[in-house]
Amino acid sequence: ERFDALIARLSAESENRHAAASELVALLKEALGEQSEPFPIVETVKRIIIQTDFSELSCGDIAKKAGISTYYMMHLFKKVTGTTVGEYRNALRLREAKRLLLESDMSITEIAQACGFCSAGYFAKRFKESEHMSASEYKRLHRKA
Repeated sequence: ERFDALIARLSAESENRHAAASELVALLKEALGEQSEPFPIVETVKRIIIQTDFSELSCGDIAKKAGISTYYMMHLFKKVTGTTVGEYRNALRLREAKRLLLESDMSITEIAQACGFCSAGYFAKRFKESEHMSASEYKRLHRKA
């Protein structure tokens, strides 16, 4: 039944063909007993973000690299992960920034630049929103521990 439904979606929908095709591949892999990602396109988008070192690629650039439309990528990514592409990228940047704060002697400005933030001020704002303290407070508090 799932197979027939996916084939029907693949034939009928022009907008969501990539999703139907991905689900069809996942269904076939499941039938063959292979592990599969539920939405390989989302994993591809995540990989592109990570491989570009969190650079300021636009959503259009990421979608183009993934071979899908920008709207479809943004919609599917949010649906599957519960977060936007930008929020996901910022979360990765902040995770790397926290690692650098604890493991390096880089200045906060250098860390902001290394993690792909457009400015130290924007980094400071995002960091404080995320951790409820400044980057310097985080460094001081966690380096002692």
